[in-house]
Amino acid sequence: MLSDPKAKEIIRALQTHASSKCPDEQLFATLAYNPHLGAPGACLRVHERDDEGVDVSRVQNLIRYKKWNGKDCPTKTRRSICILGSMSLSSLKQAQELFANKFHEDYYPEGYDCLELYLFERTYNPQPFDTTPYASLYCSQEHL
Repeated sequence: MLSDPKAKEIIRALQTHASSKCPDEQLFATLAYNPHLGAPGACLRVHERDDEGVDVSRVQNLIRYKKWNGKDCPTKTRRSICILGSMSLSSLKQAQELFANKFHEDYYPEGYDCLELYLFERTYNPQPFDTTPYASLYCSQEHL
């Protein structure tokens, strides 16, 4: 997917604005929610929470683990987002989200290292994985 000419063009465009945006975070969303780009697994349609007839339980945001506005933040916030660290590990291990936002390499870096080790161990010592929260999402059932 990342070697596709359209994806490369998007990556170049995002890198152009990297100082003011988050290109790594935007790439996945751009490919996933623009089916005309042809990325495998792209959602065919975006279902908004306030659309008529939408089942809100099927549009949950399970992509990024993120704590806004200092809500239950055991560390500090930057731009209204909790900076994750070692104190966040227990909740991160229980989270259903696929990515974690936001770590800083110079702020409790051992938290990121410990999470990386935890994911490594899960990869080589697989535990049962409940796909139920993901299987019912609109995008899981309506995709390329």
